Amino acid sequence: MSISAVEEAPAAESVDREKEKWHAAAAAVKPEVRLFIDGDYVDAALGGRFETVNPATGEVIAEMAEGTAEDVDRAVASSLQAYRSGSWARMAPRERMEVLYRYAELIEEKSEELALLDTLDMGKPITDMMTVDMPGVVETFQYFAECIDKVESTVT
Repeated sequence: MSISAVEEAPAAESVDREKEKWHAAAAAVKPEVRLFIDGDYVDAALGGRFETVNPATGEVIAEMAEGTAEDVDRAVASSLQAYRSGSWARMAPRERMEVLYRYAELIEEKSEELALLDTLDMGKPITDMMTVDMPGVVETFQYFAECIDKVESTVT
């Protein structure tokens, strides 16, 4: 056996183990399939569904709720009500910072699952999701959290 063959063997075994881990994780993914409206997961008003498919394999990942104009109207009405309540606007800047920092923490805690779902759904390499996209999402929320008490002006 040549030296290069000895050096390649562990790498191939490592790749196989990574593939096994990837397939096991993908098989275990059970995404939420309902719409998120007004703080709750709900079925589509008209009960419609559609399949989301892994572009690499053609396998169905999940059957998702298919929102319609009625669902969009419910979501917009909920958002408008939340905006008009003024609860976010009345919240102290440090409290708003804490909310966004906590959101960034939750994304980071769930980054493997989120990256896997996006990879399965969109076909983007998992390595890119884990090393570029997910850290970027976390950093973006941290950045905007930090900006909250730095902006001196009024937003109307």
